[in-house]
Amino acid sequence: MKKGYTTLLLDMDGTFLDFEAAERSAFLTAMTRHGYPAGEEEYACYQRINHGLWEAFERGEIDKPTLLSTRFGRLFEALGVSGDGAAFEREYQALLGEGAQLMEGAEEVLSHLAKRYALYVVTNGVERTQRNRLRLSGIDRFMTELFISEAIGWQKPQKEFFDACFARLPEKDRSRMLIIGDSLTSDIQGGFNAGIDTCWFNPKGKKRPEGFGRPESFGGSESAAPWENAAPPESTAPPESFGGSENAAPWENAAPPEDGKRTGKNGREQKTGKHLDLEIRSLYELKELL
Repeated sequence: MKKGYTTLLLDMDGTFLDFEAAERSAFLTAMTRHGYPAGEEEYACYQRINHGLWEAFERGEIDKPTLLSTRFGRLFEALGVSGDGAAFEREYQALLGEGAQLMEGAEEVLSHLAKRYALYVVTNGVERTQRNRLRLSGIDRFMTELFISEAIGWQKPQKEFFDACFARLPEKDRSRMLIIGDSLTSDIQGGFNAGIDTCWFNPKGKKRPEGFGRPESFGGSESAAPWENAAPPESTAPPESFGGSENAAPWENAAPPEDGKRTGKNGREQKTGKHLDLEIRSLYELKELL
């Protein structure tokens, strides 16, 4: 699949930067330094609290300072320990900023893409932390510019975030832009809101929530959320719905749905109205697609 793109908008955490590894290391190190319990149970508790706050941030219900200033306070309360959550946050951010681990294939794939497209970072992460991680990982050299929500004043998936990005891009034709990211609620919904093609990086083979998709895919009110008007078409199912041998990988034996084509060994391509929505399981697939 080659579509004449000129501009790729790239999420970092969980897509090209291994945020899970960096987060775990920073969390366990900081907790251990302070003598707090630091096991899988505590880490899972933190993740639940943190994910809930990030989802509220993406919905515009809280701002970034509120997210950062409350998450460890809530964790300490849940664990029944005392501590200064705000001070702990600062220490955690310093440790997180040292986490430069990359996702498998990230450097090779970015090197390939940078020769063909203008690459832009689009991230909701903390600006100082993200800039440092990109610098330490070395992949900042592939990027034309970094768009960080903290500096822009809006966040993914808000349309205003993307409008601010588009105002800075030389390319003005949105049909020649593609966003690539691992978050349905932030990256892919953001692409829907911005009216550009999307590519969901889904290495764990997660299933899309029922009804998740572009409004034009399902019809109904233009102002309604994508899932509010109608049931999704069959093609919104993940690659494993293609059928085939029980022992084979889900993408190996069967043809995809009539309105969807596989994008690589593991991915799929779905045409929804005038937009293209892709799904991949490996970054290496981007070399085949782009």
